[in-house]
Amino acid sequence: MKKINDIAIIVQARVSSKRCKRKMIRKFADTNLLQIFFNKIKRSKVVKKENFYVSSYDEEINKIANKNGFKIFKRSYSNFFRNFAY
Repeated sequence: MKKINDIAIIVQARVSSKRCKRKMIRKFADTNLLQIFFNKIKRSKVVKKENFYVSSYDEEINKIANKNGFKIFKRSYSNFFRNFAY
């Protein structure tokens, strides 16, 4: 069985929602949803922050992730949507 420290968690984040544009980085309760998510990850006692990766094509999301010390897996816009099953 794998140890929890051998597992990487990849978070896919995007700003191109059809119903609520830019919802991940829009102001919400003096912050934004992405920052709330990152703060929760930082407090995790199960998975180390170093094992989390953010996968995004959006530079603004990448800047927020980088500012919070998360590793970034940059993707192109076209590759990002090709991997989603609708």
